[in-house]
Amino acid sequence: MKTHRRRLSARPTRPVIARTASVSGVAVSSEVAYYADNFPAAVRLSRAALAETAVGDDLFSTVCHQAQLARNLHASGDMGSATHWLGTALRNCLANGLWMPAVDALTTTARIEADRHNPSRAATLLAAADALRPGTGRFPATVERPRLNELADVIRAQLPRADHALAQAEGRGMKPAQALKYALYTMHHGGDHQLTSGNGPGRR
Repeated sequence: MKTHRRRLSARPTRPVIARTASVSGVAVSSEVAYYADNFPAAVRLSRAALAETAVGDDLFSTVCHQAQLARNLHASGDMGSATHWLGTALRNCLANGLWMPAVDALTTTARIEADRHNPSRAATLLAAADALRPGTGRFPATVERPRLNELADVIRAQLPRADHALAQAEGRGMKPAQALKYALYTMHHGGDHQLTSGNGPGRR
């Protein structure tokens, strides 16, 4: 498989459409652990998967695993590490036009905003992630759907119907680079609300 070299430029390049990452047994095991709610194991395994791809200098797979690690760290409650890896994944997606892993990175950002009790931002980010799915082929697997639906229901319940529709429309109207910049902005301007504790819907 042709690999991408790491780029330091913040200028997006030509988008990568409908490409798949190099999937290792470790990465698959991390997914199994995550959906079994074994978050410590999911974190450990996703760190191992990330180390494997970093050695191979496959940027696309590396960014996919960065997004996976951020999600797992968030689910485990390690918010400092989660935001570090999420920011890294978002910036790499933006700098290299990697829209497929951007779907997962944007979804995790939406989870964090839901935990911060910023439902409008969460709805915008989730809609932006969904808008990227047809063009990238990154549709949710069967095991993912219940948790995505749960997250969407939690966000919807916190907003008046008109506000929710407006936030969704904003997200759907964003171009990929706009959505990524918005996600990076929200990470650094999260509002006054503190993150909730425990493994609520936003955490998973």
